[in-house]
Amino acid sequence: MKLPLFLGLVATILPSSLKAEGLDYDRLLACIAQQENGDPKKPGGLWNIGYSAWEKVAPDIPYHMSANEAICVEVCKKHLDWLSKELLKVGCRVNAQTIGTCWLKGFTGARRVKFVSEYGKRVSNLYHDPT
Repeated sequence: MKLPLFLGLVATILPSSLKAEGLDYDRLLACIAQQENGDPKKPGGLWNIGYSAWEKVAPDIPYHMSANEAICVEVCKKHLDWLSKELLKVGCRVNAQTIGTCWLKGFTGARRVKFVSEYGKRVSNLYHDPT
């Protein structure tokens, strides 16, 4: 399968939970990338998405493909959507802080700290910074 066709397929199957909450995927991922400081040429990419998160939302795409930024960003968006759905299931607000906390700690770890962390606050501050 050619890469543009593949990315088009991934983009069309992305649900819109975060968009329904008014969060901008691209802006949120840019904020997470600033916090993660990942290497775009290594697995996990700019966002340091972990193997287990990748496998959960993109089991048919090999993890080594996370070193491809175009593919990685689409999978990261799927992961954001999965996190959003899980937050809604437990009655938690979906915002930059709760998503940021989940990104760092995983959903279960974030739940243990009631979806609050310094990392999540920094992601939120970056997200809401007007500059």
